[in-house]
Amino acid sequence: MAAVFNALFTRDSSKSFGYDFLDDGSSRKTGIFAIRKAKKKEAARARNCLKRVKTLRHPSVILYLESLETESTLDIVTESVQPLTCYLESIESVPNKDAILAWGILQIANALLFLSRDAKLHHGRISVTSVYVNKCCEWKLFGFEHLFTTDSAEGDYLSPSSDVYQPRGLSRRAATCFNAYGLGCFIWEVYNGIVPSMESLKNRRSVPVSLANPYKQLVSGKINIEYFIDDGRKPNGYLNNKLINALLFLDEFQLKTPSEQSHFLGNIVQCINMFPKNVQVNKILPQLVHAVEFGCSGSAVVSVLLSIGEHLNENEYAASLVPVILILFSSQDRSTRVKLLQELEHYVQHIKSDVINDKMFPSIVTGFLDTNATVREVTVKSIVHIAPRLNYNNLNIELMRHFARLLSKDEDGSVRTNTVICLGKIASSLHNEVLCAPLFKMIIISQLFYRLYPAYEQRDLLEQRKTSLL
Repeated sequence: MAAVFNALFTRDSSKSFGYDFLDDGSSRKTGIFAIRKAKKKEAARARNCLKRVKTLRHPSVILYLESLETESTLDIVTESVQPLTCYLESIESVPNKDAILAWGILQIANALLFLSRDAKLHHGRISVTSVYVNKCCEWKLFGFEHLFTTDSAEGDYLSPSSDVYQPRGLSRRAATCFNAYGLGCFIWEVYNGIVPSMESLKNRRSVPVSLANPYKQLVSGKINIEYFIDDGRKPNGYLNNKLINALLFLDEFQLKTPSEQSHFLGNIVQCINMFPKNVQVNKILPQLVHAVEFGCSGSAVVSVLLSIGEHLNENEYAASLVPVILILFSSQDRSTRVKLLQELEHYVQHIKSDVINDKMFPSIVTGFLDTNATVREVTVKSIVHIAPRLNYNNLNIELMRHFARLLSKDEDGSVRTNTVICLGKIASSLHNEVLCAPLFKMIIISQLFYRLYPAYEQRDLLEQRKTSLL
């Protein structure tokens, strides 16, 4: 490959080029690629690559941002990515590696189908060196310096070094077969490394058995990419697994019905760890945050969000999850509120005290007034985890007002009992004025006696007290 792509980790910034060290100055990470153009052909290929990447738009094609041409190189700025070869090394020992590779192959197959069917283009050199991976673990097609149309003589962009990636006996005008052969080469390299010669393609080596037949048909020109995808997506097909199905559903999450969304979240919470960390944080989390902002709720979404939150640092948690938690606390869905309260001890440490007092506490105390006894009881229990963080007014005045009402008027015995227990647990956080107040002592003593003992036991105790006084 005459034109070599290199991700630049350091470079001199230009006044007219606002990109440096993979960052565009707006906290958005970027990738900078330099294409050598020392020779005339190299310059032509570099400009061809720029022309194509600027005009091609597809979810599995690398995203172009900006470019800068100098005397020796053409710099192309894209979304932040890493070479696929590096990514493959990083997942070498991952338990569900095969499912992850299948997901990546499906993305590149979709990109090539787009080139063949919609753009009528030959890629010219489909290799692991022309594919990159972004922060969401999405595979992105690039390396367009050899790309040409099916109805032109732009095959001049091909070079002798890429002969192994050019099918023998197939017309260059047959874009579907040409790119299908390239996909076959790519699959071989994903599992075996750079293909040394065309003869090597005859031996699948580490290509999975489930993919062996489709692979052979691709490199022999017997099937096109569309057939490869459709066949692979059939039940028990290589491109049909839990990870792929979940990610495809997630891409259309906003189009699904509430019942479908709830069912999906209920299933995914049981297997969230099958997704790589970057997929959880950078792909699943933003989708769920967006869904919550548009009204999605339920205990399942809380479980998934909090599970993903375990991978976030403090700043990420505050920026991504805390606002969503506050939205969910205002939800009218009881299962959502109960789940938030039950899990409070696992995430309250990530929330600042002023946020707890000003935004979370007002939502929590509404649970004391709920007509459902379970909600009231869970709300009481949750106070144990936030009491040390509450300010004087919320803890000693507002909370005590609610507790006094619960102890004197609530009809549910478990609510009253847990209120007394909660008071005992948070007593160390209460102000001395509250602890010493006659009303506080009266509430505790009266409730311990009149609410915790049945009527017949109360009479026995009172008789015993009279006897002891005599």
